Parts: sequence; C-alpha cells; structure tokens
Amino acid sequence: MNPTKTQKQMINAYRMSTVLNLVLKGFFSLLILFPFDSLKAETKILIGSIRSLNATESKEIEALIQKEFSESSDPFVFYIKPMESINKGIIEARTGGYQIYSEIYYRNSDSFPPDVYIASFDPQNEYLYDVISETTFIDLPAEIEISEDEFQERPEDIIKRTKKKYLISHSVNPSQKIIRDNIIEGFKNPEVRNKLQSFRKAESQKEKSEDAFAYLKDNFETATRSAQKLEDLPVTVGVIRREEIHNYNYRTLVEALKFQPGIMVSEPGNGEVGHHFYQRGLLGNEYTKILLNGIPLTPSVVQGMPINEMLYLKHAESIEVVYGPASAVYGSDAFAGVINIKTVPKKENRIHLGTHVGEYGYLNFNFNVAQAVPLLNDHLLVQAYGLKSNRSDQNIKKGYSDSYYAEKYYQRNNEFGSRVNYFSELPSSNSSYGTSITFKKFSFFFDQMKRTDHSSIGQQSSFYAYNDSGAIWSDTITRFAAKNSFDLGKFTFNTNLSYNQYRLDNSSNYNLKFEKSPLYKFMGSDDVLFEQTAIYKLMKEVEILGGFSYQYSGAFPKTNDLKLPFNENFYKPFSSKLPPSDPDLGNFGNNPLRFQNKGGFLQTTINIQNTTIIAGARYDKNSLYEGSFNPRIALIYKLTPKSSLRTSYTEGFRGPPIYLSYNSIATGSTSSGITYLFVPNKNLQPEKLKSYELGWRYLYSKISSAEIVLFHNSVKNKFNSLKVRRDEYLYPYSTQSRVDTFGNIGRSELTGIDIIFLFKELYKPIHLNLSLSNSFAKGVEYLSPDYSKVENEIENYILDQYDPKRNKINNYRSVPRRMNSLRISSKFFERWFLALDLINTEGWYSKNIRTKSQYDTAEFNPTYNIYYSSNKMQGYTIIDFNTFFEINQYFRLVSKITNLTNEVISGKGAYDGSNNLDIHPQYRRNVYAGFEVNNAW
Repeated sequence: MNPTKTQKQMINAYRMSTVLNLVLKGFFSLLILFPFDSLKAETKILIGSIRSLNATESKEIEALIQKEFSESSDPFVFYIKPMESINKGIIEARTGGYQIYSEIYYRNSDSFPPDVYIASFDPQNEYLYDVISETTFIDLPAEIEISEDEFQERPEDIIKRTKKKYLISHSVNPSQKIIRDNIIEGFKNPEVRNKLQSFRKAESQKEKSEDAFAYLKDNFETATRSAQKLEDLPVTVGVIRREEIHNYNYRTLVEALKFQPGIMVSEPGNGEVGHHFYQRGLLGNEYTKILLNGIPLTPSVVQGMPINEMLYLKHAESIEVVYGPASAVYGSDAFAGVINIKTVPKKENRIHLGTHVGEYGYLNFNFNVAQAVPLLNDHLLVQAYGLKSNRSDQNIKKGYSDSYYAEKYYQRNNEFGSRVNYFSELPSSNSSYGTSITFKKFSFFFDQMKRTDHSSIGQQSSFYAYNDSGAIWSDTITRFAAKNSFDLGKFTFNTNLSYNQYRLDNSSNYNLKFEKSPLYKFMGSDDVLFEQTAIYKLMKEVEILGGFSYQYSGAFPKTNDLKLPFNENFYKPFSSKLPPSDPDLGNFGNNPLRFQNKGGFLQTTINIQNTTIIAGARYDKNSLYEGSFNPRIALIYKLTPKSSLRTSYTEGFRGPPIYLSYNSIATGSTSSGITYLFVPNKNLQPEKLKSYELGWRYLYSKISSAEIVLFHNSVKNKFNSLKVRRDEYLYPYSTQSRVDTFGNIGRSELTGIDIIFLFKELYKPIHLNLSLSNSFAKGVEYLSPDYSKVENEIENYILDQYDPKRNKINNYRSVPRRMNSLRISSKFFERWFLALDLINTEGWYSKNIRTKSQYDTAEFNPTYNIYYSSNKMQGYTIIDFNTFFEINQYFRLVSKITNLTNEVISGKGAYDGSNNLDIHPQYRRNVYAGFEVNNAW
C-alpha cells in the first residue's frame, strides 16, 4: 500500500531534522572550536574513484558528482584523478602533497534517488578516519510501497547535500581524528564495509596506543564461529596480534603461546610431534583444536599436531586462543581449547624478508609477500610465503649428564639395554611454503610443511641411541583449502572445504641400542572435510547459528617396528588394501582403514542490554566409535561500563586417535615366540570433559586492567595403558599371558585460577608496558591399576569395590601448583625495542608416575643418588630477552636470547609412557641475531 499523508510528513520531517541538526552542529562547532583565521590555509583534497557499489552504474550520476566536486569551496581545493585502488590513491596523495584522499561511492536504483558515500583517508598514516553518507532509505513497514513520485529530491540534491555534510565534517576536524559514529553509520552498508574494513582496522591499531583496551571492541570469531565483540564474549579468550609476533620474533606456535596465561611449554617436546604446549593441564598438541584460517589442520593419523618452525607465523595477522572446551561448535579435539591462526592480509600490499643465525649451527631464512591485483572493480589479493630453517645441534646435552646417565636405566630395567653413553649432534630442520588467493569473501589456500627431528629426544638413553644423527622422525603436511562467505537477506553463509594429507617419511626410524639395525616406521592419512554454517539474524538482539560438517578419511596408522623402510607404494590415498604380510607377524601392524565423521550443531546468541547469552549443542557420529553430544551455555553481564562478570558450562570430547587404538608393536618369531609390547584396541571410546568457568574483568583506566578466571575441569574415560588377557586366537604365538593396550580407564579433576594484570604505556616517552599473570592449580587423578600387585581381573574388580579410591592421587601430574609470568617491554627513541619475559614455576609430579605406589614414593632427589628415579620435578625460573632496532621504516636488526641465565630445567615428559628420561632436558641458552625487511603500501 502507499504511505498516508501523515507518513509522508513523517518521512520529510525526519530528513529535514537530520540535515538541520547536522548543519547547526557544524555551525556552532565552527564558532566555538575552530578559529576562523585557521580556515584561510588551503587544504588540498585528492578525489580518486567515483564508482557504483552495485552492478547498476550510472554515467549521469558520475557526471553530476564530478561536476559538483570540480568546484572548490574555500579553503578546500578539490582535484579529481581516477585511481585503480585505495592504496594507490593514498600513495598518490602522500607523494603529491595532498592533505586528504577521498573516494566517492554511490548506490543507484531505478526507483529512488542514489545513496552517496564519501570515504576520507589520512595519506600520511594510511587509515580511514571518516565516512560521510547520505541515504534515501529509512526503516518503514514492509507493506508500504514508495514510488519515485513520492520523492521531491533530484539526484543532484542528494549529491549537494552530501558535499555540504562532507565540508562541515572536515571543517570541524582539521586534525583528521577518527569520526567513529560516521564510520559506523557508513558501514551499515555491507558493500562499503567490505571495501573499507581493512583500512579501519589499520587505524584501530594506532588508536590502541592511547587506549590499551580498544581491542575489546574488535570482532572475535573463533570462540562462537560468528563475529562477536571481545567484550561481549562469555568465554575466556586471548589474541596474539601481528605486531607482537614480529616484535618478539616468534618462530613457532609454542613460542607464541609460551607467555599466554595458564599455558606451559616444553622445548623440545619429543621427536614425533615436536614442541609441546599444555593448556589447563592438558597436552595442547593433542587436546586443543588447531585451526589455520578457521579450518582444522591436525591430520587424523597423528597422536597430536606436530609443531615446530614449519608452521609459519610471520604472515599471520593474528592468533586467536580460546580456553576451555568448544566441542559444542567444533566437535572432536576442541577439548582443552581452540587456536586459530589467521593469515589473510589486512594490508593489500606488503613484503617481509628475514634471516636469522644462532648458536649450534642455526640458520633461518623466510619471506612472505602479498600483492593486490585489480579485477572486476575489486582486487584479487595474492599472497606467498616460504621458510627454510636448520639447526645442526640442539642445546639439550650440556648440564644434563645425570638425566642421560644410561647406567641407572640399565639397572632399573633389569640390566636390559646398554649402559654406555655416546652422543653426536641432534639435528633439526624445517621448511614450508604456500600461497593464498583472496577475492572478496572467497579464499583459496595451499600450504606444505615439512619437519625433521631426532627421534630419541626425551627417551631413556639405555634404550635409545643419541649418537646417531640418522635417527630421525620426518613428516610432511600438505593442505589445500578453500572458504567462501556470502549474505542472502538476513542470512550469512560460510563454507569450508579442505584436503589434508600427512605422510611420515619412510626413512623415519628409531635406533635402539639392543637392535642391530634401525627400526623404521611409516604412517599416513588423507582427510577431506566439508563444513557449512549459516547465521540468521532473527532480530537485532538475537542471532541463530547452525551448521554441519562431514569428514571422510583414509589412513594407514603407525606401523610395527620394521627392519626395512616401508614401501610407500603399498599405501594409496583412501585405500584399505593390505600390504604383503610378514612371514612371522602376518598383518600385525598393518591396519589401513577408511572412516567418516558427521556432525551438526545449533547455537543461539542473545544480546539484551548489558547481557549476552550463548547456548548451543553439537552431536558428532564417527564410524569408529559411538556418538557424542556436547552442550554449551555461557553468559556475560556488564556490571558497569568498566567491569563484567561471565560464567559458562561446557562439555567436550576427544575421539580416540587411531594412533592409540591401532598402536601395534611386537618382536620375535613363530619359532621362538612373539613378544607383543602393544596390541590394538578398536573399541576405544571418546574421553569426556565437563568444564565450569567464572570470570571477572575490570578496566581500571585506559592503561590498566585486571582479570580473574576460575575454572574446574572433570575428565572421565581417560586414555591409559592397561594390561589385558591375551587373545589366544589373535596372538597364538605370544610368550605372554597378558598384553598391553590402550583403554578407557581413570579420571581426573583440575581446579585452577588465573589472575592477570595489564599495564600499557605506563611511561609514554619510552612506551613502557607491563603484564603480569599468576596461575594456581590443584587436582586429583585416578591412575591405572598397579599390575605388579594384581593377579587377575577378578582380584582387580574386588579391590575396586572394596576401595574405589585406591588408585587416586591427590595431585595432577605435569601441573605445578603455581606459575607466574612477567613481561616488561619498552621502545626508546621510537626505534629501539627491548623486552624481558620471566617465567617462574613451582615443582610438579612427572607423568613417569604410572601407579599410586610410584606417586607415594616420588620425591626430590636431595642426595643426588644417580640411580634414584626422579618423579617429582623441580620448579624453575627462566628469562627470555628480545630486542630490535629499526634503522628506518623498512629495515630492522633483531636479536633474541632464550633462557638468558642458562638454567638447567626439565620439561614435561616426552611421552605418556614409562620409557622417558627422568628429567626431560630443555633448551639452555640460545642466542639469535638477524635482520628483517618490511614494507606495506
């Protein structure tokens, strides 16, 4: 129906009041805030592109805009020069001496006058600071139809009025401060937002030098799979930004996470998965979902995500960290949290070159480059990167002679193995390269990462050789991925598609001292993943998110110990064909398989005044194990503009890795008998986690804040090794009555509190920043039975009924009761950056403790008895130092010293087993230096 006379009057009154209000504000601002004599100075403005936001172009409207802006208005002088891109326009304005660079966009319609938008940029600092908009649409009931006759205004009237608003805005804002309200209003148009968003983000980083917590207004997608402001998230998160990655010269993901609250690291971890990080007591390589640009990266065949320098970070825009389970939206493995490495550039054109050298033959070269190419009135963004890193030896031997002393392990293992110690170099190498292509909201990614580590790291020296540089674990991850997003009415659709391939090089081997030749290993997997999500904006306050995923995988789990390298031709992607059998072991250790996982989830987000509520759940069904349902409900309430209180209840699950359920190790022959060290358990079921969290954040001022997070995690169905009666049908030649396998046995509970203080720009002349975090934790665990004290399953069952807590320990292994970290940074003369990181921990109980009796006898070794089994690790204090000096805006010299005081410290156990070194040697002091070239335009 057509609008009534009253409705027409309301429309006209609304427009008139808007214009009058703006004109009056500008007039009085000119009188009061801006001296008239300052207007006499000429302001040169370069007008670049004049283009349509939609497919409907109008030469008539463009001519009207060009005519209107060809007339200068004292003190503003306009120069019109078409530009291919915003970046080129900004460069032209800066080199040409223009004070302002502007672009004009219009949205044409056959029935209505055009919408006009004018974006203004600061050419010197390259950020968007104002968007003037004049739109002819206002919110009216859908049933009202408005024809062109209802409008008395012509297109030239709209253009003139937009120019007037533009002149007023610039008159009262000569210093080009950010006009947030204008930008927010202009960004209501999705085409404008998509075109200008990256320049707004670049500007927001500048603002943060004055407000340490402006980042809380930034959108964060990883926690909920939809964009939510950080300050509105009812879960604990952290963000590592590009600036921090470069300032602290992070080379690995573990280095980047090292200073995050509540996270501990081991450098190195072990040969199989590289460096380790622990999130709320759980090994993050295994229990944290690791994403690259929002798409899962961990291959299905591995026990945990391999981490070293091959996972390149220098092209990352940010690393988003989520604490606590997120299986309600991500499914399996989002158990301890989620980490998302985002690499799509926010700057259209940039280049980075870096090279670093260090002790022990360390050499690193890396680059990344991004270039925008004009395409279809937009830009195709192409990015490429590469890295090559080598270390001829690792500084984990000197000072650790007691830990490597082979004699004590030889005696402990009933004089089995070798009592002789020999060492050679322990090399490590990493390489990666990749490319990405982004056009509008579509992105394609290719990444290949290769890593080689020494396979003996962290394992008992009486068994594993440290004098063979050829004992290596070498693997490659190759991934193709694509993602797309589009809007349709109130819906936003997001699609992810990826193919992830993992191959363990068939030269990978363990050198066992009691074997005459190396024992080779092989495993591989191919994973195809499709994910589709849809976001429906029911109303301004309510958002509904739903989605489903389907993964199809083919895998060849880790083989038995092989005398010769595995013939890689025996495994093809997605094939379940068995390779030729062994004369004695048959097909034991050969377990090629195919499987699939289906999952669907639904989540609702409600924003009501000062409260945000998120509620949802997901169900996953895997063809190898039973389904899992995982809900989440979380709430945040803003007590005041400066403080908020949040709480959440979440559940998570970790599906049984085929690395564990198909673990197969045996040796011997049918004639002399076969010893099965580990046998598969295809009935392994998921671990389950229930998590409760309470958090409080308070912003004391623009430069200081405090945050307290209290959490409680309860895990059941834990994966643990256990002894089971031998299956005489499957293992007829076994020399044992019982064999080892993995099962769901034991549970644990951990309660912790993180207290974080942040101070930014404490002393502005040197940009002094300080952050302090304190983590406290206490837990209990129920361990596997002590099979040396149990004769059979019946006896074990009776003992469990008589004393259900007989395997309980009042501690949580690998978690110290207290951990503190302190970071101090400053920048002198705007060029010289200095930072000190300090981490201090109490001692903790080792995961070498497998039974309650071992826990009861675990102590420090005060008498330094070399044969003593150290199952309680001592705490430590380490200091890292980072610095760089900027020669100019392109070149910087960098240096990094880890473990500055050269401490002898232990990491967490290399493996969850009984063959670890008593103390896991960590890197002692390493010194690195190099230079970097950076440019963005």
